[in-house]
Amino acid sequence: MQNNSPPDVNFDHANGSLDAALNILGEYLTKSKVPPIPPELQGNAKLVELLDQIMEVRTVLSSLSQGDLSTPVTFRGHMGGLLKSFQGNVRHMLWMISQVAEGRLTHRIDCMGDFAKSFNIMTNALHTARTALEFQKELYVKLSDELKLEVEARIKAQEALKHELEHQQELASTDALTGVANRRSFLALANHEMERCRRNNTTLCLAMMDVDYFKSINDTLGHQVGDKVLRHLAAAITQNSRSYDIVGRYGGDEFIVLFPSTTIEDSLNALERLRKSIDEGFAICKETNREIKYAVSIGLAALFPHQHELVLEDLISKADKALYMAKKGGRNRVFVLPDEDQNKMASKVP
Repeated sequence: MQNNSPPDVNFDHANGSLDAALNILGEYLTKSKVPPIPPELQGNAKLVELLDQIMEVRTVLSSLSQGDLSTPVTFRGHMGGLLKSFQGNVRHMLWMISQVAEGRLTHRIDCMGDFAKSFNIMTNALHTARTALEFQKELYVKLSDELKLEVEARIKAQEALKHELEHQQELASTDALTGVANRRSFLALANHEMERCRRNNTTLCLAMMDVDYFKSINDTLGHQVGDKVLRHLAAAITQNSRSYDIVGRYGGDEFIVLFPSTTIEDSLNALERLRKSIDEGFAICKETNREIKYAVSIGLAALFPHQHELVLEDLISKADKALYMAKKGGRNRVFVLPDEDQNKMASKVP
């Protein structure tokens, strides 16, 4: 029976076959580009098989060096097992790295020796650092919430303080009984308006008024009724005044009104409307429908643009004299103090 398998080549130092085989094995193991198998060695099946296995190892190692872990290891034996094990370990290492990248720091590598040890030290350190950061984050959130509450509390306290200051300022500038400006506040506002009217070259009018027979009201009906009369008068003055007129309680039952940029005729008409509305009376007790009537006497004076020498006290003095004349003339009337700037205007009587 004829044997068709290629005969094994016996390496012979004489013909150099062994040297050629060793040389090509060295080149397959060390060179980046392998040479073709010499013709005289192609008949050695074992050598060709060995060279094919070396090429497969080269291919797998080349793929691993380039990060490609998909190249299959087909040959068997110890070397094939080592390559498969190495390839699997690298795949596991890459998967572990992806887990770390996603924040999962509890996985550990139990293979690959020093690399696994270093990797596990790194993940332990990252896990510890993340735990510390999470604790710090919780602490900062807690502190932030506490700070937010503190800021809100401080803002509320500042708003309350602001309202209290505004209230105190209002109390300091407002008459507690009637709600109009007190004497000190009125004088400050009046001086300011007086300067403004002089700059604008306009007339400024001022009225002084008090309740006729107010002492008798207090003595016969009591101070509580007297207080109601004063509150009613303050409300009536405010209702019959413009928004920019200044109303104040000068003291006791005496009230004072400033009419900025107003002619004496317009001021006189406004005061007449006020006097008539007061003369109609008002209910001092809603339950019993009890009413009381009272009257006021009013003195009116004006400061004209050319009267640069006069100050607020002079204008108040003129209005006070006019009020005295209203009282002297029979009360319940508006009196304008005659002078040459008013063309000797006569008293205005009801």
